[in-house]
Amino acid sequence: MGQSMSMPSFGGSTDPSLKVQINFNQESEGEVAECLELMSAALVALNAYEPKPGPIREAISKPSDYDVSVATVIALISNIDLVAGWMGLADRVAGQLQTLSEHIAQNTPRATMGGTTIADFPGDTAALAQYLHFCWKFDQGKMMQPGIQNDFAGYRRVVGKVQMDQVPGMKVDEAATGTISMWIADMFPFTGKCVGAVASAPKRAVLAALANCCCGMLGRMGGVATGGGFGGAPPEIGSVQWLLEVMVASLVFYDRASVGASVFTTKDIQIRKCIAAIKKQGGPGRDALINSLKYSTINFNDAPGPIQNALE
Repeated sequence: MGQSMSMPSFGGSTDPSLKVQINFNQESEGEVAECLELMSAALVALNAYEPKPGPIREAISKPSDYDVSVATVIALISNIDLVAGWMGLADRVAGQLQTLSEHIAQNTPRATMGGTTIADFPGDTAALAQYLHFCWKFDQGKMMQPGIQNDFAGYRRVVGKVQMDQVPGMKVDEAATGTISMWIADMFPFTGKCVGAVASAPKRAVLAALANCCCGMLGRMGGVATGGGFGGAPPEIGSVQWLLEVMVASLVFYDRASVGASVFTTKDIQIRKCIAAIKKQGGPGRDALINSLKYSTINFNDAPGPIQNALE
């Protein structure tokens, strides 16, 4: 059995009784703990992101001016490094999602995945919930930051014109920008990168069970979320808002990971109860949760009429 570690709050307060117990070796526990901290930092950086359109406009107006190109690269370096770091983090999160979901699918009976409160989650399931929640939260926040893609497009416009040895601290060269640009251009970059890690039927069953558990907990807890919406500080772990967002993240991942199966028609998920929980307990973030089910999934347009009507 592994050792316990406190669950990072992603910006909100955390009940000290909540622990993550990862049933792996100590090295795996350290990887999970480090990833959780990096995810927390990524959300803070995303919410504080400041685009830099000024240098880009200058470079566009003076495309042949080498000094302007160098100045533009220098001005954008910090933001470009952030995006490159996020893509690297996405690779790590995908690997951890694969490991956690595999372990849960093989070792955790579905009936024991959740109880009265989030503290009753087995540790690896609690960690999985945080990974899914982070992917969903980051992707929702990224939609509110169009400057990220604008900055990267501006950087690509000039980076090939400058010599790396003349720009101290320059790490992302022209060759690397193509892959990063394609990743950040995805409407859901973390979900898109990570969904393949949970695409097998046993892992989708884990997602379904997690969504159902969150829905059941919401019914037992009652209450209404007090926050929500795109961007902003993440909610307190185990709160109504957090459970709603984890539930929706699990539903989105399930739908995008499925081939020939839909979150809106599968018998594995109590989708009507999940929708009812969002409508009843969603609070200020209700519309964002509903819109996520409609536009972040891939099968909504083919959902049965009553389900589509329920989400209007």
